[in-house]
Amino acid sequence: MLNFVALTTVVRFVLDFFGGHSSINNILGSIVFMILTQNF
Repeated sequence: MLNFVALTTVVRFVLDFFGGHSSINNILGSIVFMILTQNF
């Protein structure tokens, strides 16, 4: 569970860092979603 919380925190930080680039957000979001669906 700690890994999941840490991962979501890092994802939010990255999405905020690339806040102006919606395409990057979509790519990162899809990759993270794929990883989460495979692990959980």
